[in-house]
Amino acid sequence: MKSKLLLLFVCLTVAVFFTAGSVAVAGEVPHHWHLKVIPKNGQAKTPEANPPIGGAPPAGLYSGGQHFVNTALYDGANSDGTELWPCFGAGSGTPNPDCDALGDPSGPFPGGGAALGTPAYVWTLAADSVDTPLQPYGCNASTTADATNYCGQTNTWYEDWSGDTADELLYIIDGTQNGTTNVLFDSGTVDFGPNPYGDLFAAPGPPADVVIYGDQNFGTYGVGTGPNNGACEADFNYPIPGGNLAQISTITESGTTVTINLVGTYTNTLAVGDYVYITGTTGTNSGNYNGQLAQLTFVSPTALRFVGTAGMGSGPSGGQAILYFDGSNVYYPVIKEAGKTCHNPVASSSIGGALTAQEVKFSATTEIEAAKYTHSTSATACAPNGGPPCWTIIYTAHSPALKVLQSWYIWMR
Repeated sequence: MKSKLLLLFVCLTVAVFFTAGSVAVAGEVPHHWHLKVIPKNGQAKTPEANPPIGGAPPAGLYSGGQHFVNTALYDGANSDGTELWPCFGAGSGTPNPDCDALGDPSGPFPGGGAALGTPAYVWTLAADSVDTPLQPYGCNASTTADATNYCGQTNTWYEDWSGDTADELLYIIDGTQNGTTNVLFDSGTVDFGPNPYGDLFAAPGPPADVVIYGDQNFGTYGVGTGPNNGACEADFNYPIPGGNLAQISTITESGTTVTINLVGTYTNTLAVGDYVYITGTTGTNSGNYNGQLAQLTFVSPTALRFVGTAGMGSGPSGGQAILYFDGSNVYYPVIKEAGKTCHNPVASSSIGGALTAQEVKFSATTEIEAAKYTHSTSATACAPNGGPPCWTIIYTAHSPALKVLQSWYIWMR
């Protein structure tokens, strides 16, 4: 049950294109953040059959690399309609057919292989059609017309040895110039929902290599004041509307029918066929439910039902059932704004030798944290949803933390 639901989560996550929600700042376009898992073919699904060489490392996330890349000028898309880069080869779940034509001589990628775009360390403020690598758009998005003309793409790779599929997978990435004075872009806290990659002994483990990537530009989009102007992300799908979250009283199972009993009589917008994910339950068998996606077969003001797997058990209490996919809209990721004010980039004072104050520093944090959902009736807090009630989120880090920090520099000219 768990592996099937996690596979569905991965498929839905890769397809996230922000089809729901609203943007707080006029002219701002939300990022299309993508998650992709790269399986390691040939690895066993059980630790006994193929134990990690030298034993497993401490639970956590481990860096696999980080880049700022671009698609060269005039290069098109993959033949399947996706962006040209990254290009994922056979064995990656949803491969791009073009990848097997790369290289000379060309040949199939090994299972789970991927090709990135052209990594570069020097980027132009304006479009560059002369130098190599070519940049079709400049990185100075100082006008609203530049809001969708991304100059590159951030790629961060990590390996998941967390063993945690119940808690939220969070991502924060920003770029600063002049030390930490000028923020050029900030993602806010991107919450992908329950971590689908932490089960060490389910496909494709162990472990999972994961890439988080998204198109990126820098600056104000012509909105010079903040917070959350330009490339500094505003709230998106946040806070969670009151009708999209049902409070759980208890969970029981009879055969394969799982019943989620709700707290009181709860008015919600959930419907038969919707997918919800379950989080925050405690007590007996809670580990069999937290982090699970479930397609609803019955909905009432007091109970929800779905088809589970015999043996999941009864006993969990508390927590939430949160709308994830309603057949048309995916309601995750959720972006919680950082409240930053973005500035336009300027030319670096040097592109060689020692680092100067003008380099652009990328900083990315990927972390798995517990989420606490707090019911709010505040008109201010719930304003993005048209008013109360709504649900805000408080995150709590593990101790020791399950996270990876990645940072690198580029230069502007």
